[in-house]
Amino acid sequence: MIGTADHPIVRRDPLPRPGLALIGDAAMVGDPVPAVGCGWAFRSAEWLADATAAALRDGASDAALQRALRGYRRAHRFAERHDRLDRDEARAQPPNPVQRAIRTAAVHDPWVARRVYRFAMRAAPVTELLNPAVVARSAWVARRAPAPPAPRPAPARSDVAPG
Repeated sequence: MIGTADHPIVRRDPLPRPGLALIGDAAMVGDPVPAVGCGWAFRSAEWLADATAAALRDGASDAALQRALRGYRRAHRFAERHDRLDRDEARAQPPNPVQRAIRTAAVHDPWVARRVYRFAMRAAPVTELLNPAVVARSAWVARRAPAPPAPRPAPARSDVAPG
């Protein structure tokens, strides 16, 4: 296993200049741990194709093509919002109270668990997980959840020479 503390995390405008659209790592390089880079590459290519196919097929004017590209930029915000949260996770800080409540509730409540699953699979927008209803229910469930078991002490190792 190879680790790094300085992996580049880059986000660029998906439409940096007229006539140029970026997809995949050209537009966004995130934390490699959640392993979503290839998925974002394919999805951003799909968003670009969906947004521009009709305009390109029909030989639309430059203004119409620019409008179509703005549709790509709007679609790309889905990935950017996930990326913003992934960047926070990449800092490896302890979870905040909302994160702890949602994670605890997901273990005990199927309604919250479905939202966490859809969010983690990047099948749902950030707002499906981070909204007042989910946060409130998670806090309520987490407060009623049984306390986690105390960590067990590590077994004594007989193969280590004393000090």
